[in-house]
Amino acid sequence: MMFKKGKKAENGPEDGSKVTDQKVTDQNEQATPAKSPARDSHPSVISEGMVIKGEVTCPGSLNLEGRMEGSLKAPQVTIGAPGSFSGDMVATSVSLSGEVDGILRCDDLTVTRTARVKGEVTCESLKVHPGAMLEGDLKMSRES
Repeated sequence: MMFKKGKKAENGPEDGSKVTDQKVTDQNEQATPAKSPARDSHPSVISEGMVIKGEVTCPGSLNLEGRMEGSLKAPQVTIGAPGSFSGDMVATSVSLSGEVDGILRCDDLTVTRTARVKGEVTCESLKVHPGAMLEGDLKMSRES
């Protein structure tokens, strides 16, 4: 689309395409949904000092630096050293440097040296760094 200095477009783009709220159409093509940003282009963040209570479903990755209590479903979860989670978590990939107390089900779990896990863990793949604390039940399963 080209604009000329000092003139306002009145009839839309010069190429005949039309732009609406949800769709972009070309004069020679049928309407197609407008592109949305990639899921993981910007992770969701719960910052240090922030407290979330309740049920959270995240379509992309989640970085938890604050505190969360409740249930969490997300493909990828990273809990930083200041972060803590209490409740029921279901994820594909989890990297823990903070604290978890509750039920954790995931495919891949990495527990770093600063992590503290208490409760019930079910995963397919587990990597534990020296110094990490795990207390509770651990089940290695192909169906987490």
